[in-house]
Amino acid sequence: METVASIFTAMDNIIQRANEVKVCQDHVQLIINSLTHLRRGLNDLVTPLDESHSQEDLAQILKAINEVITSCSENENYLNGVTYQDLESVLLRLHSRLVQHEANITGDYETKVQILSNACQKQQLLRQESFDETMRQKLEAIEQCTKKNIIEKRRLLREKHLKTIESYLRTSIELHKSESPTGLTGDIVAKVTHNSYQISYKERMTLEHKWRSCKLPLSRTFIQLIPDKSTSFERNELRRLLMENETNILHDTHSRKEISKGIWKRLVSTPYMISMVEKDPYSKEDNVTLENIIRSKRWIVILGDPRSGKTSFARLLVHHLAQTLLLNGSDSTDYGPLRIPILIRIGEFAEILKEQPSLNLFDYIGKHKWTGKSIVDDLSISSDNVSNALQDYIKQGQALIILDGLNEIPMSNQRLKIINIVENFVDTYVQTPTDISIFDNVYLNKLFDDPSQLGGNQLIITSRIASYHAAPLTGQFAHYTIKPMNIEHIKDFVDYWFFRVHQRVIESLGLPLVNQGETHSEALKKELETTKNVALLDMASNSGLLSSICTICFSQLNGSSLPTQRILLYELVIKSVLNLCHSTIPTIDTPKLIRILTDIAYYIHQNSTSNCIDKEEIKEICVQTIQASINKTLLTTEDMYDIERQASEMAQVIRDDVGILTYRGESLYGFLHSIFQEYFTCLKLIEVDKPRQRRLTTDELDRNKKIQLIAQLLCRHTADLRFRVPITLAFGKISSSWPQNDFNDLCHEFIQAQDKDDSLLPLGAYILINCVNDFVNYPSNDILFNALDRLIIAAGQHKWSIVCPFLFYQITNTLRKYPHDIISLWINKLLSQSSRHDIQIISTLCHLIEGKPHEF
Repeated sequence: METVASIFTAMDNIIQRANEVKVCQDHVQLIINSLTHLRRGLNDLVTPLDESHSQEDLAQILKAINEVITSCSENENYLNGVTYQDLESVLLRLHSRLVQHEANITGDYETKVQILSNACQKQQLLRQESFDETMRQKLEAIEQCTKKNIIEKRRLLREKHLKTIESYLRTSIELHKSESPTGLTGDIVAKVTHNSYQISYKERMTLEHKWRSCKLPLSRTFIQLIPDKSTSFERNELRRLLMENETNILHDTHSRKEISKGIWKRLVSTPYMISMVEKDPYSKEDNVTLENIIRSKRWIVILGDPRSGKTSFARLLVHHLAQTLLLNGSDSTDYGPLRIPILIRIGEFAEILKEQPSLNLFDYIGKHKWTGKSIVDDLSISSDNVSNALQDYIKQGQALIILDGLNEIPMSNQRLKIINIVENFVDTYVQTPTDISIFDNVYLNKLFDDPSQLGGNQLIITSRIASYHAAPLTGQFAHYTIKPMNIEHIKDFVDYWFFRVHQRVIESLGLPLVNQGETHSEALKKELETTKNVALLDMASNSGLLSSICTICFSQLNGSSLPTQRILLYELVIKSVLNLCHSTIPTIDTPKLIRILTDIAYYIHQNSTSNCIDKEEIKEICVQTIQASINKTLLTTEDMYDIERQASEMAQVIRDDVGILTYRGESLYGFLHSIFQEYFTCLKLIEVDKPRQRRLTTDELDRNKKIQLIAQLLCRHTADLRFRVPITLAFGKISSSWPQNDFNDLCHEFIQAQDKDDSLLPLGAYILINCVNDFVNYPSNDILFNALDRLIIAAGQHKWSIVCPFLFYQITNTLRKYPHDIISLWINKLLSQSSRHDIQIISTLCHLIEGKPHEF
């Protein structure tokens, strides 16, 4: 019989030799740890092992372990015919027997259970790790084989369609390498360049001429994505409910609004739809990069607000892939394996579909264009050749198809038709290499699909948020939404924008100049960093609007970064948005569009604390505007039908295409940024010639009547704090565009109409004085002095410094913003008339300027 001493010796020998074993190291380590614990347990025993603990049995286990260790040590490559899997199994069984011995020598029941439980858990983890490693090795082998097959397929396709594909790639690079510098005219660029680089008159003229055809390189994207946490089930339910009611809406025109609201009530009342109506239905995952998304997802939807960078990213990706493929020097990029990019504008497909209703997306590929331009640069290559080549790539799983602008579908019935066409295309041509479709089980997709390793076609769809949620795609698409830019990304974008423009100028002139873009951008970055204008930062978080802000800043010839007055900045930004809209939709009636947006803004400001409007109410406003523009006293049934049709089309364009309204959920829309709503509300406040009946009685409103009506409209909203900004913007707008006398008369009328009663606060004077930062031109001194007199009299009579010191403090701060000479003149005038004022008013004035001789 084995002695305890011999058992200890055997254990020590096995532990020493086992540490040198190179195969199944994790399993061997499990044996070593178990032997160490068992030896410690045996050493601590109060009573020696007896027959019940079976020394002989333990000796046999040690002998078996010794044989395994010896076999592994002597020949690591050839284990006497035993596979690694069998060896792992033997080691785990031996480990279990050692653990059983360790438990048997323990007297405490809980400790025994803990020993057995820990051992079981460790074995489970080890089995899982072994399985994972085996799967990894198998997947690597498959990946290598797949990679070789993919490379070979691509080589054969390239050889088969060499001329066509190289022409296609060259054209793709050319089409998507640059973008037009919207809003930058040649004369402005030449003047700014002269200030920055002191160029000659001749060089200015040359630059002004060349700039007409200049484009800026498209070399970076600034979009960041957030995963959308709403599930495919929820989106499918939304789609089903919307489609279910489509027929009812079409056939019951008198209750469209009620039916539309009913849909959303059903959505909100359905528990599983809750994330679809949340205001922030996005997950907070970190490290969601564009590269990771495209490497890991086969079916992708990218959603974003108007001008948030969706199309720019799609074009940049196409340019990158086409350039890499044409060079033919690499098999992959940061986005994964190389696939031929195919970029299609859904809006152009929709137009062709009107003429060819039976056309499907696969047949359209190769015959498509990009903004009306051909996708090959060789006239000898027919569209059929292009179609055959690109369709061949798709059939072989070698394509990345990008469908840009799912929102660019004009009519709702056509939208559903195109969505069905897209889904059929995806189901047929964008499957995994193992023939799993996007409409198959989601778990199969996750388990067996990795487009960066397995190849196969990929699909990216871009859309505005509003239109997409009105009719979402079904299936297991990975949905992502573009995040607003933070201040660091905003500054990075500003640097990029200015460097790009300056570099293009230098290249156009062909002069050895040092790029001054970073210096030029400093003022704007500083203003964006320090501004208290939340609305400005809100705008700057959108890359398209930030580009407009950069254009405005670049165009300032007086050295300032942006116009000081909000109204001038807002006008320039909105003008840029409307110009872009007109370039995209040339047929749009811009004055009518502005009138409708004005009415929508005023409606929201009057009626909605949530700053939203229902889509049916948008249509009703369109009906009223179109009806008011018709020079008829009596409208026929045919007229009303035509108005209804025009209103439906106009409402859809305003909701989905203009880029000023955005979807807010629950069939509601709001302005993309608060400044848009405030600006268009301000236009409504100074509009007096809209009502149709008024136009029928007189050709032009009398000047005095016009001033009186505007003053009354402004006064009507002075008590509503929501209207304070639009009223302030209205005074700014009037000060910049009206004759000085008319402006003075309006200010006088506003103060008189508002401040008739002897109140604690003369509200008209208070509002007017606080427009100091928004006046483009000040009212006359008489008007300002009148307003200040009213305020100082009220402050003295009602003891503001005691009763409401915050008002007193605010007036003091406002006075500091006016030119010193104006305030000095007012104080002198007030003191020269001191006989008219009581001691309280003079005391109030003294309190106001006390200790501030350098300010007043």
